[in-house]
Amino acid sequence: RDLPFDTVVTGPIAPDTDWRHALDSMDTVIHLAARVHVTREESRDPAASFRRVNGDGTARLARQAEEAGVRRFIYVSSVKAARETTSGRALTEADPPHPATPYGISKREGEQAVSASARRMEWVAFRPPLVYGPEVGANFHALLRLVDSGLPLPFASVDNTRSLIARGNLVDALVTAISRSGVARQTFYVTDGVPLSTPALVRALALALGRRDRLFAFPRVMLAALARLAGRAEAADSLLCSLVVDDAAFRAAAGWSPH
Repeated sequence: RDLPFDTVVTGPIAPDTDWRHALDSMDTVIHLAARVHVTREESRDPAASFRRVNGDGTARLARQAEEAGVRRFIYVSSVKAARETTSGRALTEADPPHPATPYGISKREGEQAVSASARRMEWVAFRPPLVYGPEVGANFHALLRLVDSGLPLPFASVDNTRSLIARGNLVDALVTAISRSGVARQTFYVTDGVPLSTPALVRALALALGRRDRLFAFPRVMLAALARLAGRAEAADSLLCSLVVDDAAFRAAAGWSPH
């Protein structure tokens, strides 16, 4: 389809991708692309599949951006580069990262590659939590379909909180980071603001879809056990556990706030 800007096709993101023709005369790079899911054929070594794209592929792009004279490189990482869950308080940029999954580890490697490659080039890294909006995928889309189905959902007694960010707010944060001098060479969290519990999220989705929320209580420990038996432990964590981040640092440095 026709796009309102010039498009350069580079091919797959890999350790040997040649980005030079795409980087020529570029002032700013915003790197959002990543491997998020691993196909069944690659599941024997998911870490290698993630690293090839999110770690080594990002390193290649950052090095060539530095060589091309790019002024600022904005890298969209993930909250999973830091933690999978939180408890007690919100995560801040001062907390040491401890990624626990192949995806999270590869995104942390991407962050390190960008900062290591940048000598003259300024860099900014964002660790967004769950991003939602039109055409959302993965676990959020699965929950959306469940709510839309009208089936009873066993999350009424889930006592958690999770940070989220709307796609529009993330885009606005990225655009803001292009020109703000006070954000260079830093990593930031960015969110919509107040986190939501899973029951509150289900109620909000049901209201937007014109459905009843149909929540009922079921022991959390039983939900977690059933998810593990079904091979869906990671998806269950996103519904049962907390993952809250504090984005005060970016708001202060950039003068930014979500819509």
